[in-house]
Amino acid sequence: MLYNKEKPYKLFLFYGKRIKVYSKVLLLFLLTSIVLHPFLNSNLPPGVDTPSHLEKIWLVSKSLIEKGQVPFWDPYWYGGYPPFKYYPPLSYWTAGILSFLGFGEVLAYKIFIFLSFFLCGYAVYLLSREIGMGEWSSFFSSFLFLTSYPLFSSISLWGWYPTVCALPFMLFTVYFLKRCVKTENLRYALLAGVCFGLTILTHHLTAYALAIVFIALTLAELLYFERINIFIKALSITLIIGFAISSWWLLPFVEGIGEIGFKRPLEGGWFFTKQFYFKAMFDKNLIGLHVYPSYIGITLLLLGVIGGAFAHYKGSKDALSIFWSFLTLFLVSFGTTTVIYKYIPFSNQLDVARFWFYMVPFLSIIAGYGTFSLYGVLKKFENRKVIVALFAIFLIILIVDHVSAFTKAYTSFKPFVLDKELKDGLEFIKYNEDIKRVWGIGFWNWHAYLIPAYAGKEVTNGWYDEGTKHWKEIQELRLMEWTGNIDLDEFYKINKKLNTTHIAIYDYYPGEHPKLFKNLLEKDERFKKEYENSKMSIFELKR
Repeated sequence: MLYNKEKPYKLFLFYGKRIKVYSKVLLLFLLTSIVLHPFLNSNLPPGVDTPSHLEKIWLVSKSLIEKGQVPFWDPYWYGGYPPFKYYPPLSYWTAGILSFLGFGEVLAYKIFIFLSFFLCGYAVYLLSREIGMGEWSSFFSSFLFLTSYPLFSSISLWGWYPTVCALPFMLFTVYFLKRCVKTENLRYALLAGVCFGLTILTHHLTAYALAIVFIALTLAELLYFERINIFIKALSITLIIGFAISSWWLLPFVEGIGEIGFKRPLEGGWFFTKQFYFKAMFDKNLIGLHVYPSYIGITLLLLGVIGGAFAHYKGSKDALSIFWSFLTLFLVSFGTTTVIYKYIPFSNQLDVARFWFYMVPFLSIIAGYGTFSLYGVLKKFENRKVIVALFAIFLIILIVDHVSAFTKAYTSFKPFVLDKELKDGLEFIKYNEDIKRVWGIGFWNWHAYLIPAYAGKEVTNGWYDEGTKHWKEIQELRLMEWTGNIDLDEFYKINKKLNTTHIAIYDYYPGEHPKLFKNLLEKDERFKKEYENSKMSIFELKR
């Protein structure tokens, strides 16, 4: 047998490429583990919306155990409502199945958050490679994204579980769409369509943001590209397949939401000025606070501007499409402070804070692009050693600033604690047969999960008012909690109408004015105190 000298070399190239890919995946896995370490180690992860999502996962698991099927009715919120008619089911059904298999709803929640962060980081890496960036510059974009404050706060402050779960599908949709256009292989459009359908079935607002990105990509193709025909074909296939996959849920959702007619108290969900927005982007004092707009950081924004400038200067069409995607989402994140917002479909139902989150992966990609484009220019100068050294110092300063902001968010992470007083109060609710339906105050939404899951009782005020026909009445009572302007006659009247039997007050979140409510209820004969400890009080609503 003759010895083939080329064979070992080919094997080396083959396995060498695989090792390089696996090493990047391993690095992203380790980085995700570091980023999410406090979240994974917490007993009950924090977040304004976290209780809402845990309740749905628990409900799915409970239904699978008792009935052998996923639930289509939730008897624990609002006197009963169909949760998955008004909210995409995929992230809850999959986590619910994992919970059913013995992991429990909290661990299942954490596992899917971890997978979503990791896949988002990988998608950012692939998209960076797709626009012509090198391996390490692409990994740098993933690093910027995974350590960005908007991403970490999405779970540490806001608890945007389905939003985070949908983001990888959104990014992979864009990746496969761009891959299809570049290779002219329509099989990638099929994959883009599947990812688009999964985006819709995971989180409808993320799918809405993706539709805005489609508009940005289309404009970029029309103005800068010569491949508009293949793009239109690819986008058409993506849309057709995506809607076909999700139509079984999407059509009833559109019909149901139209019937309910939900509107937010504030259009866009938030009130702020442009001046505050621009100040907030650079204000580290806002880190860890439940405010919007909030911190983004000089590192991402400055490198992003540099990247956008280089994309235009070099005529990099793929980089420009990413930059335009960032800009369109950035504009929507301004909410009602921009003239164009009122012309956006469904603007009165949007939460513009999510668009601050959606724009970060695109900003991270273009920031990485800007960093290494600038390096490529500087190293061509005659005295490049000095210039490159100065650039390295400049970049290190920016990275240190970026990491310091993340470290501040990391160290300020505060999990929710199920303390003795709350446990005792839940025990009282569980074993008191007269308690049927509870309005919770001061829990900051944790009653919406704990009272059904731990005590087995209903709550009047769940935490997805878009899905109940009583949203106007519930919104009126919520505004009393948030503002402290309490009309006790109206509070009693509405709760009586909604068949509330008891009011549970937990002195946890002062923003819902639990002490004020407790003082008022103690003085009103229509409310009878049945239980009290140092943090929790329970009142019967007399008929």
